[in-house]
Amino acid sequence: MKTQLMAITLAAVCSTSAWAADPAPANAGGSKRQEAAQRIKGADTDKDGAISKAEAEAAKMQHLTTNFDKLDSNKDGKVNREEMRAARKAHKAEKQ
Repeated sequence: MKTQLMAITLAAVCSTSAWAADPAPANAGGSKRQEAAQRIKGADTDKDGAISKAEAEAAKMQHLTTNFDKLDSNKDGKVNREEMRAARKAHKAEKQ
């Protein structure tokens, strides 16, 4: 269970970085951050800035789908930047 939570937190770290990322210069090439940003942007089909469980399922975001209820800390049915940041902070704290 703890390993699974760490895995989703790691996925959240990548997602948070992607949400917070500034657009890279055109010559920067394809980075993992850009790929994650594009995946999140594509998954957010209603363009509200958050990912619902249905959007995560449709985008085949398995870790997010599996641990959605843990990440959705305010229980509004969506995971947003703040919730992703909180998961990242918790993950960093566990590592120390």
